[in-house]
Amino acid sequence: MKSILLPFFLLAVFAVHSQEKQPLPYGAVAGEDLTVYVHPGVELMSVVQILADKYPQPTPSVYAEEMKAYFKPYANHPAVEYLKSFKKNLYTDFVELGWCFDGFPGITLTEPTKQNWIRNYGKDSVIRYLRLVKQFYEDSQFWKFYAAHETNYARWAKDVQQKIKDSASFEKLYGFYKIKKPVRLYIGIEPLNNWGAHAIPGFAEINPKYNNLVAYETGYFNDTATKYGEPKFTMGTETIYDLLWHEGGHIMIEGLMKKHDAEIAQLAFLYNGNDEGMKRNSIGSWAYCLNENIVRSVVACLKRQYRGYRPYEKTISREDASDFIYVNDLAPFIWKEYIEEKKYADFASLFPALLELLKKGSNAFTHY
Repeated sequence: MKSILLPFFLLAVFAVHSQEKQPLPYGAVAGEDLTVYVHPGVELMSVVQILADKYPQPTPSVYAEEMKAYFKPYANHPAVEYLKSFKKNLYTDFVELGWCFDGFPGITLTEPTKQNWIRNYGKDSVIRYLRLVKQFYEDSQFWKFYAAHETNYARWAKDVQQKIKDSASFEKLYGFYKIKKPVRLYIGIEPLNNWGAHAIPGFAEINPKYNNLVAYETGYFNDTATKYGEPKFTMGTETIYDLLWHEGGHIMIEGLMKKHDAEIAQLAFLYNGNDEGMKRNSIGSWAYCLNENIVRSVVACLKRQYRGYRPYEKTISREDASDFIYVNDLAPFIWKEYIEEKKYADFASLFPALLELLKKGSNAFTHY
């Protein structure tokens, strides 16, 4: 669901390709290991949710104004009206189901089986809505709007793409976890998203055509923006580090979280769902809580490794103030045991030791 990250500026997709030829997402170029673009399916979903008032209003820009003007005649389209009928609050990252659409500029729909959306809104409702979105795409001639802005998308993406390469942030991330570098990286930018970022852990339940892809979603943020300005996705290296190391970390430990699910469940007594910090950060389960604490601990260690002790110290203090209290214990343990003393060959072999540390208890636990 919604990431509790501070706002960032990227949507990243990792792909580890098998020997069989894998389909490329829209905007990707065969032979290139890094692509930056705007995914048309996600942009389509964002437009419909905005029209239904089920999505935060975008950061002001000329692009947002053009979007509103172009799609105004379709404000009462069946897809929009049906989405309005959803009784539950609609999570912002529902737009990830835009990956169910491909075949652009023609459009095909792969009906998802992703359990969290089906559990929240019901399978029949989700499928019916996506079919109506496909109808919206055709009725509104969405591709006419999208294609008219492809020059903008390419321009916005160019600086991001070069800075990602220059920062070597992913190489540093892979080196920390000691995993094989994925052969393809897709970064998608979302000019209508002003709410945050989150990782999509896999496509098996969204669109199996991209089963080897994992995605991030994030948007354009500017507190001083006006409707006369153009979205700018430029950023410094430090911002790239903060986003990619954090969101990449969720991907790196996904398999470990599943592998050690039973041991993690035994530590659920460490989670207090009624804690104000958990509510403020939208942390709804112990597994989610642990995931965030581990990832944030690793980010702190990466900052110490590549930026120095002071950024590491400040990161730990900030995480503690934000109620990610286990970072206080996990980060120093990871640094000492994994980085300094090199007791573990890779992060996968370190992971059980992190759980054992939590099981034994520490002074952090008194915070609850």
